[in-house]
Amino acid sequence: MTRVLAASALVVAAGLAVLAVLAHAAKDGDACYHRRLKASGTCRPLSACPAAAGASEQPRQQCPFRKGDPATVCCPEAAAEPAAAAPHKEGDRDSAQPCHRLLERPEDPAPPSGGPPGTVARAMCQKYARLTCERKRVAFPFDELTVVDYCESHNRTDQLIVGGRAARAKEYPHMALLGYGDKNDIQYLCGGTLISPNFVLTAAHCLSNSNREEVRWVLLGTRGRSERAGQDRPQLLAVAQRLRHPQYDPPVKYHDVALLRLAQDARFDEGFVRPACLGAEPRVEQRHRTATATGWGNTDWDGEASALLMTVTLNLTSLEDCRSAYGSDNRGIPNGILDSHLCAGSPGKDSCEGDSGGPLQLFPTDPYCMFHVVGVVSFGQFCGFNTPGVYARVSHYLPWIEGAVWPSSTKAPTRRPGPEITYRT
Repeated sequence: MTRVLAASALVVAAGLAVLAVLAHAAKDGDACYHRRLKASGTCRPLSACPAAAGASEQPRQQCPFRKGDPATVCCPEAAAEPAAAAPHKEGDRDSAQPCHRLLERPEDPAPPSGGPPGTVARAMCQKYARLTCERKRVAFPFDELTVVDYCESHNRTDQLIVGGRAARAKEYPHMALLGYGDKNDIQYLCGGTLISPNFVLTAAHCLSNSNREEVRWVLLGTRGRSERAGQDRPQLLAVAQRLRHPQYDPPVKYHDVALLRLAQDARFDEGFVRPACLGAEPRVEQRHRTATATGWGNTDWDGEASALLMTVTLNLTSLEDCRSAYGSDNRGIPNGILDSHLCAGSPGKDSCEGDSGGPLQLFPTDPYCMFHVVGVVSFGQFCGFNTPGVYARVSHYLPWIEGAVWPSSTKAPTRRPGPEITYRT
């Protein structure tokens, strides 16, 4: 009887070992670490790795694989056959192991204080990009150090929250939902962007709701409108301080930007939560044709708020065309569209009510897997019609944002006050 039990235990243990191997099975193109050569590599078929093909010249290290999959070896980066070069497009992921290069590059020194606007934002962007990747030790089947890539932001051009599609898990890890009311009865009405461990960028008109209740909560790490986890990793954080731009003066809609300081730092959790970069480029519409908006707002002009985070790709509009669309006699914008605005929209695609405070963003190739927020959803006329939506231009407000978020690194220069439709809430 004892022998039977022992044999059964061995069978169970063997089964668990097989399951563990399958859980860590690697595919062609996955990252690996060659223990004997002490070099980063890529799992490749033996025929595609000249160094491993000659076993007498280089020690082989096989990558674990599933039954039915072709066997692969850990091919050191320098030895792998070079792939044919492909055109490098904005939004493409670099196929040449960007995480290894990102983690091996020394961190940039702290930016000098008093630099031009955008200096600190660019430095912090490089720093936060390192959160995309992580070195982890895997104990089974080999005790080795591996690199995990959390990037899920491929920026695909699916049918793109009017005319949009639902976001995927980890696709927009900087997205924030703003909540109003008591903790047991929170209403989520606006969006925002995590731009540092403890600051969220949003619209000034989102600091309170129609009942004059101040925003009290920020929900991160989720695609739904609640704290239920599902496939996500939600974090509900209290708001400690609300900072609206000093020139914001409602009902006039100019300078519609604000910052929320969180009561505690956000937890950067395996790609579910990560800050976005601040776009420092002053005239993005002159160099880029499209940008992406994300939010939980209405999916139709007269529809209801979305239960899931939505994403939509919009055409950037020139200031001249935007000024023509809005004129100069609209209530709330007595001087028309200003240089501090950014406009975007496409027929049947737009941000809408409930998207206020959320980001308009670009997805460049450098730094790796980081969105650059260029606009904050502010106001518009209807949703998805021929009039573009209007966003607060982030580059215009960089001195104020940098001075508030990273005060020890920069002193925000004073900006001369300028002259200064429905909100998207």
